[in-house]
Amino acid sequence: MNDNIPILQKSGVNVYAGVPPEELIKSYSKPLLLILDDLLLSIDEKYLSELFTKKSHHQNFAIVFVTQNLFEKKIKVARQNAQYIVLMRSPNSALSVRNIGVQLFPRQLEYFLDAYKQATNEPFVL
Repeated sequence: MNDNIPILQKSGVNVYAGVPPEELIKSYSKPLLLILDDLLLSIDEKYLSELFTKKSHHQNFAIVFVTQNLFEKKIKVARQNAQYIVLMRSPNSALSVRNIGVQLFPRQLEYFLDAYKQATNEPFVL
């Protein structure tokens, strides 16, 4: 168990291990911020797609989906329906960063790659 979970719970954050069922999401007061962290292997593709395309809009919640592989087939619909995509520095993901740059900035790829390089040049330290 992550040492921060009890601290989060004491501050009023509800923590659920695994993929939260729809009934649980419906039971929380809205608006809601739903954070799905590292659930790529355990989340059903159809369920994730529905969360991003229908349920989040109709049930008034936002989703933060944390993944190590932006181009996993399972999350294509989620990626295409994301309002924001946050890229972190990872030496193993240079091709993924380039691919997302081609999709988002087809005529300004070098500008995008330069901005990414500048943004991730220094390590993030709290």
